[in-house]
Amino acid sequence: MNRDNNMNAVSLNQILYGPPGTGKTYHTIEAAVKAAVPEFQWTKRDDLKEKYDLLVSEKRIRFVTFHQSYGYEEFVEGISAKTDNGQVSYYEKDGIFKEICQDATVKETDDLEHFELALKSLMQEADGENIELTTSRGNSFTLTYHGNSTFRIFPHESKHEDLGRGYPASIKHIRSLYTTGDESDIYNRSYVRAILNYLKEKHNVKDYDETKATAKAKNYVLIIDEINRGNISKIFGELITLIEPSKRAGSSEKIEVTLPYTGHKFSVPDNLYIIGTMNTADRSLALMDTALRRRFEFIEMMPDSGKFKSGNLIDSGDGKSIDLARLLDTLNARIEALYDREHTLGHAFFFPAYNAVKEGDHALALQELQSAFKRKVIPLLQEYFYDDWSKIRLVLGDNQKLDKQGSAVGELQFIHKKNFEYDKLFGSSDESDNFASDEYRYELADDKHEVWGNGLAYIAIYDPTVAKGDKKQLSEAQVQNEGA
Repeated sequence: MNRDNNMNAVSLNQILYGPPGTGKTYHTIEAAVKAAVPEFQWTKRDDLKEKYDLLVSEKRIRFVTFHQSYGYEEFVEGISAKTDNGQVSYYEKDGIFKEICQDATVKETDDLEHFELALKSLMQEADGENIELTTSRGNSFTLTYHGNSTFRIFPHESKHEDLGRGYPASIKHIRSLYTTGDESDIYNRSYVRAILNYLKEKHNVKDYDETKATAKAKNYVLIIDEINRGNISKIFGELITLIEPSKRAGSSEKIEVTLPYTGHKFSVPDNLYIIGTMNTADRSLALMDTALRRRFEFIEMMPDSGKFKSGNLIDSGDGKSIDLARLLDTLNARIEALYDREHTLGHAFFFPAYNAVKEGDHALALQELQSAFKRKVIPLLQEYFYDDWSKIRLVLGDNQKLDKQGSAVGELQFIHKKNFEYDKLFGSSDESDNFASDEYRYELADDKHEVWGNGLAYIAIYDPTVAKGDKKQLSEAQVQNEGA
């Protein structure tokens, strides 16, 4: 996934998975653009992001995040409610998956392009202005447009005394009626039909005919972030089978299903790419829905210390330098030994510090590293080890930060190990063995503690020998760091 323009062809269904901070969302942009426009070439990340934003604005790339409450009604189709002049009504509403599937099936034709130009012209014509139209039954109404996704309709003869902002006529429904001819999902259909007829008459728009396609259908991409956090059976329902490449529209084994709410026939087009992301620290891959595992290609994205090129070391201000690659590798080796590889730390956590040192700003790099440990690394370790501070100390190497005499060097420790003073707390009349469960307590250094700004504290994580310098040397190093 890191090969820029030389990436292999993108699979129809794929999931990028790995621990937090490994760049899954970052590389999703690359995968999505490559899927939507395979021929696109770029040399800079800015060019790629610009193309991605353009494809998003054209709705060829869409984004959704799964969560525990997300369901079939939001993803495929369901019943929704709306209020018109205080009256509640219900209608079938398409979800993001059904919408993008429908859009992906529309083939480009000259007539479709002409229709889009005519529709755009109508939006400009009706922007803040009133246009008088008539339905097929002879009912007159006024059409206006104030931006967003709907025209506003004001019938001349209405039973409602106060129309407010008027009735909505969805631009999406006008497009759908033109390309499919299906009115079943359209509300205020008489007005939508009248608007389409107006476009045909005034702008000489011909009926849509997909057999006159001028080019192959464009590729579409649906990005599903945190795909493992949703209930796959609840969200996909009967459509889980349809996303298989061999079961999609256009294949010899194409399968159609009848949707439960609208009763429409439905299949998944073969030019729709589904790209998911999955945080393995949030839920183990072993617990992943089997139906999803069989239908997706899984691409592992693990921490990569190789991103930090050699030579870009952070000057800690005491004649020593912080090696971010060694720091990351050491932390992850200890996490893997105490927990597993799915809960390691991603290289993205240290990239702000790395970018700062590449610019030659070592003071800022140390500040960014300090922020990463305070706000990301240690809170994540707390979550991984359920606040078991003894294990967190092992990961940070605080237990190894000892001077030549074997005493703890507090200036370099993020988590301090202290004895319980049971006699002082409870008196000496009872034996502590009767009520004491722990011999030690652990205390995280507060925000103002000197350890956060001490470069030696980070070096000692992977090289504990720096702690064996004498106390005077460590104190002088600390003064230099505070001055920086």
